[in-house]
Amino acid sequence: MVRSAALLVTLLLGASSVSAQIYNCDGRWTNRPCKGVVERALEEVKPSEEVKGNEPKRERSTSPQHSSEPFAPRYDALRQLKKTSDNLTKSGKIGASRGEYETVRKLCMDREKTNAQCKEAVTATLASLEKKNEPQE
Repeated sequence: MVRSAALLVTLLLGASSVSAQIYNCDGRWTNRPCKGVVERALEEVKPSEEVKGNEPKRERSTSPQHSSEPFAPRYDALRQLKKTSDNLTKSGKIGASRGEYETVRKLCMDREKTNAQCKEAVTATLASLEKKNEPQE
């Protein structure tokens, strides 16, 4: 029991005194000292205790202004449009042009527009794609 406690203390103390040095030997960075001339060496810099204790804790904002939650339905609708367009293109049919997609994306990302307006624009674009890809008689 005493042996394992002594071993644990030795390991903990030994791990805290590890240092790192990196050397530039003939243009190549290595962790081993150079046999020739050392061009540059980087020494490990340990932050002071004062700096470690003063780091501010970052908290997740719950403010609706910073939340992406209100835009989630818009992202889903745009993702659906992009996926449908890509699948149509892969199957040799007509997909949404870059201009069509960008027009809908800009409308959806406009903060003045509602989720319903975004969804309506996506639905209209999907309907136009269906119409473009109907078999001609």
